[in-house]
Amino acid sequence: MKLKNDNWMILIGLLFSMQVFAVYDKGKDTEFYKTKYKGYTAFYQDKEETLYFTLEDDQPKFINSMSSSLYVLSDHAKNLADNREFFSTKYELESINGYTLVPSGKGYKKIEAPEYTKSSVIGSGVFYDDNITYSFNFPAISQGSKLVTEAKASVQDVYFPFRFYFGSGLPVESARFKVEVPKGTRLKYKLMGMDSDKIIFSKTTERKKDVYTWQAKDLDAYQDDFMSPDWLYYIPHIVVQIAGYEVENEYRPVLENTDQLYKWAYSKIKEVHNQSPEALTVLSDSIVKGLSTERDKVNQIFKWVQNNIKYVAIEDGDNGFIPRDPLKVLNRRYGDCKDKTSIMVTMLESQGIDASFAWIGTRSLPYKYTDIPSLLVDNHMIAVWWEGDVPRFLDGTTQYHALDDVPAWIQGKQCMVERGKTDYQIVTVPIDEPHVNTLIDSISVQLKGDVVSGTIKSIYTGERKADLLRRLNRVRPEKIKNFLTDSRQWSSNKFLVDSASVSDLSEVDKPLQADYSFHLSDYITTKEKTKYINLNFDRVFSRLKIKKDRVIPIEAEMKSEQKLVTSLSIPEGYSVNTLPTDVGYSHPKFSFSSHYKTEDGKVILESDYQINFHLLEGDEIAEFRKMISKMKRASMQSIVLSQN
Repeated sequence: MKLKNDNWMILIGLLFSMQVFAVYDKGKDTEFYKTKYKGYTAFYQDKEETLYFTLEDDQPKFINSMSSSLYVLSDHAKNLADNREFFSTKYELESINGYTLVPSGKGYKKIEAPEYTKSSVIGSGVFYDDNITYSFNFPAISQGSKLVTEAKASVQDVYFPFRFYFGSGLPVESARFKVEVPKGTRLKYKLMGMDSDKIIFSKTTERKKDVYTWQAKDLDAYQDDFMSPDWLYYIPHIVVQIAGYEVENEYRPVLENTDQLYKWAYSKIKEVHNQSPEALTVLSDSIVKGLSTERDKVNQIFKWVQNNIKYVAIEDGDNGFIPRDPLKVLNRRYGDCKDKTSIMVTMLESQGIDASFAWIGTRSLPYKYTDIPSLLVDNHMIAVWWEGDVPRFLDGTTQYHALDDVPAWIQGKQCMVERGKTDYQIVTVPIDEPHVNTLIDSISVQLKGDVVSGTIKSIYTGERKADLLRRLNRVRPEKIKNFLTDSRQWSSNKFLVDSASVSDLSEVDKPLQADYSFHLSDYITTKEKTKYINLNFDRVFSRLKIKKDRVIPIEAEMKSEQKLVTSLSIPEGYSVNTLPTDVGYSHPKFSFSSHYKTEDGKVILESDYQINFHLLEGDEIAEFRKMISKMKRASMQSIVLSQN
């Protein structure tokens, strides 16, 4: 599928090399590869990409040529037929070609994809997205065939960053990324993910250009798993961008450091910054009327933006970086993260409060400004209120976080905070300690025959509270019982909530409390004059499975703590025969304890666990697996009651 006719020399050379790699047989048959990649339906025989940076009439331009060859190892691989390639208004497709190479005699028969479908991509929660996908189906897929994709795209923006993924969810036999630039051009690049030591780098000079090449061989598959972080944390890949280039012996800097990145970023907000629309000043005056402290004023304006400006994600080329006029945001009553920041900063400044625009990447991105100054580092914008010299981070896209609550998705991330045309600060958002994000359960149970009945009081704070508020907001009052039944990993599917109530959902500044009664049938085991009952009603991590050979990092949404106190009234005529032994596990990044005792005619179980990490890697994964196994065994212990 050909879209444009320029840059023929580059395209012809590329297509020639693609044809060669596509039909070239490496002397290894399908049986060899089925043994080498046992358990996989396919592997990437080749992944190649060449990025050409050119200066046409002294204007910078990128041409990106890509190819991949997927070798099929099974006749049952129809799921590989569907293929999609993504582009955008900046990353513009020029040509695309997909075909299947079917074994025929000593060579291959080439069968082209019959058609290509262009469509827009709308992500979850996105109102407008400028991403475009081209879809096609590989024909005649069978064992031993190769699924080849060739594409070419162009970019006119010299600030545009590029990523190349050496790894995949399937094994990769060979991957190569090459960048060709005119002499005098400087690159910024950084290898990320696992197995970066397997990537070999070389640089050569050819006439008037420098050629950078990164190659990798025999990479394992990198597959998602329970509690995995975004794949950018573990897929081996490279980030590349232009630091600067020469035109007629004059060097033009682009993105060599954070100063230049900030200069670019500030240019996108300067038109809306330091505005003082009268309508917004009047509105702000009414919101803070009667309040005397700056903190109270900030809190009220923050709440107003949270609750009155609907969050709608909008991605539209350069407009994806430019906040909209705050007055327009007010009139529309909706906007994306930049728009909500724009109106919040304007309203705060109208009250003489020191506030700033700030760029930040969510935790889905593993990059830092101090590692590589790139447009890939951030994907989000927030406001910063300066309480004296202390930055307070205000994310207007949230609705259920209090003023001092920092959303988990930006904790630990670097934030570039605007302080003027040329002044800025890079600060790291603090990470909450486990005790900030807590769930405290007080459970009181009694036996009525062979039925367990009881009450639960649950108190949620921090991010746990915000998460539950978000989910409860979608639940009708009459469905709260069902929600509480389904919201936890209860010990039995016969756990039923009889009645339930929750505290005022609008009071996000206070802990959230849920009170409910429940009953549980067919739960007690009775043998002659002995009853066995398990007091571990909430089976924390019961569904978590960590493979013994896991290498993919483990991510926790937040640092958190859960405390449970379960009290069982000893039935009349019975006494405690056996209590389970205490169990514990201690590690600086996670811990667990379980303790039983008798007191005032009751059996009391006190259990506690802490998650004190965002990311676990290496040997820590095996240690965490040991703790989870120990927790699961402890949760199966029962107390023994004997009839007197």
